[in-house]
Amino acid sequence: MTEPFSISFIIPYYELGKDLLLRAIGSVLDLRLECDWELIVVDDGSKRFPARRWVEACGDCRIRYVWKENGGLGPARNTGAELATKSYIQFLDADDYLLADGFRQAATLTEKERPDILYYRYKMTYGTGKESVQAEKQTFVERFSSGAEYMATRNLRGSSTQMLVRRHLVQTTPFVNIYFEDEHFSPRLLLIAGTVIDTNFYGYAYYQRPGSIINSTIDEQKAIKRFGDMRFIIRSMMELCAQQQGIAHQALKRRIDQLTLAAVYRALQEAPTRKMLDDELQQLRAMGCYPLAKANYSPRYRLFRLLTNRSWKITIMRLLLRKR
Repeated sequence: MTEPFSISFIIPYYELGKDLLLRAIGSVLDLRLECDWELIVVDDGSKRFPARRWVEACGDCRIRYVWKENGGLGPARNTGAELATKSYIQFLDADDYLLADGFRQAATLTEKERPDILYYRYKMTYGTGKESVQAEKQTFVERFSSGAEYMATRNLRGSSTQMLVRRHLVQTTPFVNIYFEDEHFSPRLLLIAGTVIDTNFYGYAYYQRPGSIINSTIDEQKAIKRFGDMRFIIRSMMELCAQQQGIAHQALKRRIDQLTLAAVYRALQEAPTRKMLDDELQQLRAMGCYPLAKANYSPRYRLFRLLTNRSWKITIMRLLLRKR
């Protein structure tokens, strides 16, 4: 018997403040979904803000608050996934919010076709209010027989927040507590996923908040940690790739090359010194993934490969990227 369609919304939270958290919660309420749903706010050890009181003041039995010792975004998401009871999971960061029209389109299609994963798109936002994004016509819906087929033929949307995904897949693919945890999570998830649907629905508002993990200033110690975590992800994918055959091997090889591109780009932009940049490129070279592999994934990939395969080109690219 097919499990009824339902959604667990999971919001990891850490000392963010009232307005943004209530905006995220309110965006779920604004969906006015007819299906069964629940919302779990996982407080990752906040001490400064009374988030429990704010959540309980919503007065909705479908919304619950859970406090855990501080452990990072990945473990907070894992806690939410373990507590989830519905058939699908939707992760929502506490400083972001859902766009009602696009998300309802995504939910309706998911309920109808029951894929393992349905991807949709995000819109960057810059204010603390809510933007209204009118739903677009259904001009882009693409279906894949497996997550491996999707990953082998498309550039992966790394974020775990832009998907509706079956609960059991998330519960068997936990996050690790590193920078770029989504880049470690998503390929592993896709490797075990069956049907995947990719759409152009805009269902998620990604808030570009000053001081967030993505937008914070990068000092030397933080750069070392970020570069090391990215290499950890690439190594993990290489080890996994060595165990696969056929389309799964092809999918992970493509993902490794794309992750290496991201690692080189990040090093060019964020390395505080030229020595640190050279050291990072040397470590990628020792892993066997730099210079970038010759492949025809996309015009962007081909161009970036050509622009970073010589030392003098690296010098020029570093100057250009650090001026941005």
